[in-house]
Amino acid sequence: MHAKPMNAAYSKTICALSIALAMSACGSESDENGAIYGEGGGGGDRYSSNNESWGEPGSAEDGGGEGGEVGEGVRPASGQLTAGRWRDVDNWAMWLKLMDPSGQWRAVTQSWGFMPVELVKVEVVSGQAPAIDAEVVLKDAQGAALWTARTDHAGRAYLFPSFFTGAPGVAGLEVEVGGVTAQVGADGEAVEIDAPGLAAPADTLDVMFAIDVTGSMLDEQSYLRSEMRDVMDRLEDERPDLTIRASMNFYCDPDDEFDVISNPFGPVAGAMDTLDAGASCGGGDYPEGVDEALDDALGHEWSTSARARVLFLVLDAPPHDDQGGLGRLARFAREASARGIKLVPVVSSGSDKPLEFLLRPLVMATNGTYAFLTADSGIGGDKIEPTIGSFEVEYLNELMLDYLLTQTGSGTL
Repeated sequence: MHAKPMNAAYSKTICALSIALAMSACGSESDENGAIYGEGGGGGDRYSSNNESWGEPGSAEDGGGEGGEVGEGVRPASGQLTAGRWRDVDNWAMWLKLMDPSGQWRAVTQSWGFMPVELVKVEVVSGQAPAIDAEVVLKDAQGAALWTARTDHAGRAYLFPSFFTGAPGVAGLEVEVGGVTAQVGADGEAVEIDAPGLAAPADTLDVMFAIDVTGSMLDEQSYLRSEMRDVMDRLEDERPDLTIRASMNFYCDPDDEFDVISNPFGPVAGAMDTLDAGASCGGGDYPEGVDEALDDALGHEWSTSARARVLFLVLDAPPHDDQGGLGRLARFAREASARGIKLVPVVSSGSDKPLEFLLRPLVMATNGTYAFLTADSGIGGDKIEPTIGSFEVEYLNELMLDYLLTQTGSGTL
């Protein structure tokens, strides 16, 4: 067992809840980061690399002491990168303050084609137990489907009447689960539904990794690989009762040597071999093929019944904001929600605020968790602190493992 970092016991307040105080505490990101992609937002000057950037797998005990220095050809020890996590659906009032029309973050979020300001929470039970992986459909007064989601390990689903437009006050909403319908109240309280006879999910967990392997990721790349391998090794040890399917994928930019290297789901060992083999590319400009990677993820054969489906997106730069890219992002939000694919970004050094306000709505849409590296480890480049409330600093591998165990019914959350 790993102990937590010395500074991990306290809760760390990043920004105040109000927009005005957030700007004064965190600084005006429009000044700090320039335009929509930032001016030298930390990941801008990319450079070519090759598969040697991944190094040869070595003994974890040999690498990565305090301060994160690793010798050539040595895999750093796991349990070094530090991180935090956040869920806006659990802090909805704070999110709505950030989306105030007088603040700067609403416009940044809208630039990606999203405006989640209406939320319907649903809790489903079947046979006095939480209904897991049950389809939940939100409908308007005429019976047209507005949003589809699947329940999580606790029987919860989060649905959005106007995710893309932010149109307020949609009247006459109802939710349907397993042939049972319930009206959505105007009080914001969760809709509780008892839907008897729902089938239990298969004892399956799908875990996908989509990793940005452009040059700016080199400062943390080998550490991230060690953390991912540690998480999957321990997951198999702790949940031998589950069928765990893994997929390891790499992406760059449409103008690079390759766009996406896509690999199907299979045994964990095979995915870890793919991780060790690695891939790399240049990058050139700041935006990368995030939208292409997410679109590729939808093309995989995810389990039709599962305890959880999780997509870890490891990145430090946003996608291009052309019409094709925005369309792929919108498709991912809607389809991943309907298929129960939970997005968990791992935001690395060199990111910017536009990336944050792209990923947080996508995380909401898929009932995932927003995870981000912190500077506490001393590893990697500068890290932009997210505009959130208090959070606990954790080791990244512990955070990821706890998330997967929680989604399958044995974690701490």
